[in-house]
Formats: sequence, structure tokens, C-alpha cells
Amino acid sequence: MDRTTPACSPPAGSKTFTLALETPDGKLPPVAITVPDVPLGLADLVPLVFGLDDSVIDLAASKAAGTGQRISCKSGCGQCCCQLVPVCAPEAIYIMETVFSEGNMLAGVYKGRFSEIRDRLEKDGFWPKLMHVESAKDQSALAAEYWRRRIPCPFLLSDSCSIYSARPCICREYNVTSSPTLCADLLSAGVRRIKIHQKMTTALAKTAGLLLSSPPELIPLTIIPQWYEEHRALADMRWMGVGLFDLFLECVQNP
Repeated sequence: MDRTTPACSPPAGSKTFTLALETPDGKLPPVAITVPDVPLGLADLVPLVFGLDDSVIDLAASKAAGTGQRISCKSGCGQCCCQLVPVCAPEAIYIMETVFSEGNMLAGVYKGRFSEIRDRLEKDGFWPKLMHVESAKDQSALAAEYWRRRIPCPFLLSDSCSIYSARPCICREYNVTSSPTLCADLLSAGVRRIKIHQKMTTALAKTAGLLLSSPPELIPLTIIPQWYEEHRALADMRWMGVGLFDLFLECVQNP
């Protein structure tokens, strides 16, 4: 990954990274990201990463289109929004502190949806399993169980994502090229997706793990309100912005 500073000066107290990321799909067009060099929390990394993630996805989609594989996802489908969605700690905090902010008129609706899902999963004994995901293998098995329950994402309203601009990286990266009719059974071998080689959720999770001297953690989206209440101290921690983003870039290069 090339990192340069553009000719125009960034705002005082910040640094602009111009990234030219090498991927198996080719080299990204330069992406400029300005990072304030002030104390930042893990959640502050997330919106900085969205632009980079979108560029990685666009490049992968363009390569797939060159072989005749075009994204078949359409607004209003929502089939993939009944899956178990793993997010990292920075994303979980970001969602709780933005989507659930007092200024969001839908915050009460979301709280009700999360509560309904928890009640349903507690009644059938599935909820405790979500609270103790210890490996990718565990996550894969749980994902299959969760999919069979067909529980819509708490942010899915009228068959559309109501937090589209703030949706997790894994949702951004989920793009299907096979027939939409196959999405009724997303676990089938017939569903084809665009492969994303640099997964930002993985890099963000590794960044958090290195900062906290702990293994990278992935959290089922369904449980983030409870997870957040148990990790408020983590949400309050701060690191200098440029150093924090530098560490994230190292995790992108070495996943």
C-alpha cells in the first residue's frame, strides 16, 4: 500500500492519507482520507473506513462485471437481511453511539426491535449461544441456525435498510451476482457472491485486539445493545488519531 501526502495541506491538527491499495483485483484508484490528530475512540475509525471499503468493493464489482457477473441485488429485496451479521467492536460502538443517539427519531423503534428479537431467541434457548461465540467455526454453525429462523435485521424497515449509510462493512461487502430467486436459500451452493479480499471488519477487529492486547472479537449484530452496556469502558477509551489510523492500515496490509 502506497501512502503519500497530497499537495494541498490538510486542516490544521490532521493528516491526509492518500492510499493506493494493491488487491488481487488490481490497484485501487487513490483514496484520500483525512484523519484528525486528536484523541479518537474506536468508533471514530469506522466512518473513516467506509470510503476505503466502498472503493475496494467497487473494484471487485468492476472486475466481476468484466467476466459477465453483475450485481443482481435490488432495493426492497431484504433476503440477506435475515442472516447473522458479525460486526467488530468499533462497529458495535459506532452503531450504538450514532444510530441509537437521542437525535435519531427511529432509536425507539430500533430498541423495540432488538428487544423483540432477544425475547424470541431467549424463549427458544438460542440467545445464550450468541453470547459466547469463540471461533469462526462456532460463528459458521450459528449462522446456519440463525438463518433458519428467518429473523429480519432490527434495522430492516419496509424491506429496506434504514441505516444504509452507516451499515456495517460486512453488509456493504455482501453483493450477489446469481439470480435473486436463489436468495430464498442463501446457504445453497447456487448463490454466487462477489469475493472481497480485503475485509474491513477483519482489519478493524484486529486493530481493536492489538490496542487491547486481546484476540480479535466479532459480535453478532443482534446482541450489540447488551454487549455495549457491558463494554462502556471500552467505548470511552481514546488514542491519538493518526497513530490509530496507522495501526489500522497495518492491519489491512497484514490481516
